[in-house]
Amino acid sequence: MPDNVVYIWEVVTRKEFMGRGIAKKLLTYVLDKFNDYTIYSCIDVNNIPSIRLHEKYGFKELYRFEEKNDNKIKNQIMFVKNMD
Repeated sequence: MPDNVVYIWEVVTRKEFMGRGIAKKLLTYVLDKFNDYTIYSCIDVNNIPSIRLHEKYGFKELYRFEEKNDNKIKNQIMFVKNMD
């Protein structure tokens, strides 16, 4: 495991603010601040806009998994950037 690691577990935007570039600004901030870090980001498989945004910024799919909470199953993708 690399020494310098950042995890993005969830970024949630209220529906009325979607499509205004908020997630892009947050991701850009994290990438600028933690430029030399390995960055992991967990995204729901159905969140196509977030997946496309991460791929645009060079994130690669690492693996897929199921997250179980309150008898609900969410299918997730773990993305990574700058992994040594």
